Amino acid sequence: MPYSLLALFAPPVRAIPAEEIPFGVVIAELAIAFVLFLAMLIFRQRVLKILCACGTEICLFLACKLFFGSDSIITQIMCWLTAAVACILTVVIVNHINWGNLRGKRDL
Repeated sequence: MPYSLLALFAPPVRAIPAEEIPFGVVIAELAIAFVLFLAMLIFRQRVLKILCACGTEICLFLACKLFFGSDSIITQIMCWLTAAVACILTVVIVNHINWGNLRGKRDL
């Protein structure tokens, strides 16, 4: 039992060897996430803030997937968060559409 508790705090085993990590792509993803985070802080409109926040999370997921691999726990958690972000993006975009203008004029 104590050994299993200590295993929770042990450093994780890397799924991808360090030689195979594309550091250029990971740094680019992190840079894009940082720019989107700054844009989220700058914009005043709620829709743009939500879009930038969701874009930040998606970029962090992609960087996490490249750095830790597809099978790591943190990547799986980020995968579920990205699925939630996709749902949030769908709701934000659908709510932002002015549905009243899509209706045609009635023929009298």
